[in-house]
Amino acid sequence: MQLNKATDVGARRPQRGDGTGRLTVRDVARRTGRSQKTVYRYIRSGKLNAELVTTPHGQLYLIDEKDVERAGLPLVQTTPSSEPSPSLVDPAGSVGDGALVRYLQNEIAGLKSETRRLRGELDRALYIIGVYRGRLEGIQRRLSSACRGRSRAERNLLQARNDADFYRSRATSDRSTDFWTSWIRRH
Repeated sequence: MQLNKATDVGARRPQRGDGTGRLTVRDVARRTGRSQKTVYRYIRSGKLNAELVTTPHGQLYLIDEKDVERAGLPLVQTTPSSEPSPSLVDPAGSVGDGALVRYLQNEIAGLKSETRRLRGELDRALYIIGVYRGRLEGIQRRLSSACRGRSRAERNLLQARNDADFYRSRATSDRSTDFWTSWIRRH
């Protein structure tokens, strides 16, 4: 049997508003603002009557619109252009509850991944800061040691210059002989 896509689409998968008043699980989920899992839970618990139908693409549940309303799941009358979007339909009403939950879960997941990314960047930055802090402390120790050595060398040089100046002045003065003679006497 040949399928004509233009006319037999409804035979493969019932479309919304096809006149039979029966909806698929996906359609019920969309029109009630709930997830498909929630609709399957309603079916399993017996709150929602559904007929299991075999199609060429597998099995699917068909649910009567009246059964959906009896189960306490209000349907929103939609046309393909006015179908509720995944964004917030009505944050205060039951229609938007499922959409609101999905939206908030997506936001939370996005924020968690962004937090993980930022935490990774922060950890890398702290690691780099730690590495450079260690290097800087090593440089500071070497510089401090070099400065102490330099100041010691400068003091020694100054002392040597003072001694040289002292002895040079003694050697050029006529008292230099007095110095040496007094020194010899003392020792």
